Amino acid sequence: MSEETVRPLFHYTYKHDGVILDQQYNYQGNMLAVSNSNGEIFFYSADGEEQNRDPLYSNDRKRGVEKKSAAILKIAWSLPIFGYFASASINREIDLYLCGKSSITEIICRRVDYLPLSLAFCPTETELVLAVGLSDGSIAFFNEKLEEIFSICAH
Repeated sequence: MSEETVRPLFHYTYKHDGVILDQQYNYQGNMLAVSNSNGEIFFYSADGEEQNRDPLYSNDRKRGVEKKSAAILKIAWSLPIFGYFASASINREIDLYLCGKSSITEIICRRVDYLPLSLAFCPTETELVLAVGLSDGSIAFFNEKLEEIFSICAH
């Protein structure tokens, strides 16, 4: 059996403090979002044209001296027709971002009662629905204003 060298398609040099907690490609596969334990999200180009690249955008959750950053546990991209990105942090906050052609901007933040353990946009093209799995065993569903539409008991 011959040995083959496995080479990555893309290589990102992570030059930041904090442990990587989640990473997700967008639906087009041309951008990779990476969240870490310091409450930062980095957005990298995945166009395949260069290696060892720096992030295109970064959003950190440090909003003043008195508020500490919180680890971002989960991240998710919506369908491209909506243009949203969401994150869930260890301090029980859900953040919704608007993804533009030249920026990614936080637009809404909502605190939930339990720790968010999973995060996914529902694959429907008629309305934006964000499903959040919570530590109490429930799944809460939110609209584009992060208003809870309904919840179900998952166990």
